[in-house]
Amino acid sequence: MQVLNSKICSVCGHAFDVSRLDLPQLQPLPTDPHCSDCLKPIVKAQIEVFCAAVTPQTALSCGARRYARKGPLIEELDYYLDPDGKFVLTSWYLLKRGHCCQNGCRHCPYGFRP
Repeated sequence: MQVLNSKICSVCGHAFDVSRLDLPQLQPLPTDPHCSDCLKPIVKAQIEVFCAAVTPQTALSCGARRYARKGPLIEELDYYLDPDGKFVLTSWYLLKRGHCCQNGCRHCPYGFRP
């Protein structure tokens, strides 16, 4: 039985369930189907462009909060592990959170420096 939301990734050729894609839907997205693994680098590049345009003065009003979601954090988008194995939140995650915690986060987009 075929799942209605099943697609074939145009990049890697693997079947995937469209309803299980759990990446932010920044625009523009590719029009041909991409699985999560193939879509992630595209979304990551879009996020990097978005975050590069944010200043401490625009961080609260940049619109990133609309991409906040419940569920597990996404490695490489919301966090990464640095070479020492430390868990580091990205500016993207901090922008989606919508406020500065004043803990001196490495990638604080709000301009806080301890």
